[in-house]
Amino acid sequence: MTESKKSSQALAESEKRYSDLFQLSPLPMFVYEIETLKYLDVNAAAITHYGYSREDFLAMTILDIRPVNDIPLIQNVLLEQQKEHKVKTHGTFRHRKKNGEIIQVDIQSNQIVYKGVKARVVLANDVTERVRYVKAIEAQNKKLLDISWMQSHVIRAPLSRIMGLIPLLSQITEASAEQQTIYDYLVASANELDQVIRSITKATGTIDLDEEDKSM
Repeated sequence: MTESKKSSQALAESEKRYSDLFQLSPLPMFVYEIETLKYLDVNAAAITHYGYSREDFLAMTILDIRPVNDIPLIQNVLLEQQKEHKVKTHGTFRHRKKNGEIIQVDIQSNQIVYKGVKARVVLANDVTERVRYVKAIEAQNKKLLDISWMQSHVIRAPLSRIMGLIPLLSQITEASAEQQTIYDYLVASANELDQVIRSITKATGTIDLDEEDKSM
């Protein structure tokens, strides 16, 4: 076997391995031409996930699955891509399925030569549910912080007044044993509530009123 035939065979085997990995990937993948942005190839997972047929994809560019408002951002990313010749993680972007649904997708791409054409192969991982979950957690955390602020600041004001009055009670002479017991319970309860508020403040990272007073 001549060196030329060996090279041709090695190239054919390499292309077959690429094709197998591309088509069998469980995640959507596609290849587009760098100059025209036209789709050159898509795998079965992309067709299933996005709802476009293979013919639909091959008649479109990568801008056709983007919301109109996102196109300027994508064009800037494409300009940056021209400097990259290795696998690049580009972040999370919005894609539009054929049914109009907008999804959040993590994109990785790599520059290749596809049938003699400069192209990029792209892996698209749908992270829509993960993004929604993170946003829901962030919203919940904000609500908890608002509640903790009220507990540690709004409630602290009347508590501070109570604790300011307690020493005055201790100056009352000839208190009965019953009155002394009530006084002791009042002091203990006020101190306990104060510690609870301080714990809430510490756990949520809110600013303690005492610290605010020091900064004034």
